[in-house]
Amino acid sequence: MFFGLTQLQHDYYKDKVNKFIALAPCIYLNERTFIDYQYGIGALRNLGIYVMNGPTWEHDKKIICKYLGPSACMNAMVISG
Repeated sequence: MFFGLTQLQHDYYKDKVNKFIALAPCIYLNERTFIDYQYGIGALRNLGIYVMNGPTWEHDKKIICKYLGPSACMNAMVISG
C-alpha cells in the first residue's frame, strides 16, 4: 500500500482513496547520521530503488553494484539469499 500510494497516487488511487490510515511496525535502528542516510537509503532512492527484494530486484541489484560500490553490492547479494 505504501509503495502504491507513492507511485500510483495520481493514476490509480486518485478516485479510490480519500483517506488512508496506516499502522506500521516500529523499526528501531542504531543511531544514524545524515551521511549514513545519504549513502544508504537516500542513495537507493536517488537510483529509483524503493523496495528491497521486490519484483524488479534482479535489475535493481545490477544498478546497486554499478553505482554504489562493492560493500553495497555485497549487501544486495545477501538480501537475495
